[in-house]
Amino acid sequence: MMVFASVWFMVMPTRREALTYLKKLDGWRCCHGRATPSPFKCSTSVSRAASDAEDGDAQAQAVVKDCPKASAEMGR
Repeated sequence: MMVFASVWFMVMPTRREALTYLKKLDGWRCCHGRATPSPFKCSTSVSRAASDAEDGDAQAQAVVKDCPKASAEMGR
């Protein structure tokens, strides 16, 4: 279990990293379904932003509002 937890924290972006990525050009491409240089970073950042927005984080909610992919993930 400890190994899984340590891998999880190494792989998942922090809240700040996810929101910063989604505010940049690559993040815009990610949010709007365009090809991104890093599909894994895209999916993990969208997942993190959607999760934080559902928890009530105001910054994450603002990013998710501008990101159709994250908005769709919150609707699931």
